[in-house]
Amino acid sequence: MTITASEARELSNKNGFEIQLQKKIQSIERSIKRACENGKTSTCVFPFYSDYEKSDVDLKAKEHFKKLGYTFKRTGMNGGVPQNTEDICW
Repeated sequence: MTITASEARELSNKNGFEIQLQKKIQSIERSIKRACENGKTSTCVFPFYSDYEKSDVDLKAKEHFKKLGYTFKRTGMNGGVPQNTEDICW
């Protein structure tokens, strides 16, 4: 049995990829709104992994926000402890 890439995408969509992606985007939007209400210009939204290790949902969500003009950076240090997270910035 051979499955094409387009068939694999269709199966993934049937198995909830689009639903997971929309939930991730909505979650990030809520985080952005809370941060804006507190006068911030960034908020932590992703664990930091290489693009190879990130889930497809995280990569697509990040791509979505990049198209909207957002940028991303490592969170850095917090209380002298290096954080393994990534911030979305506006």
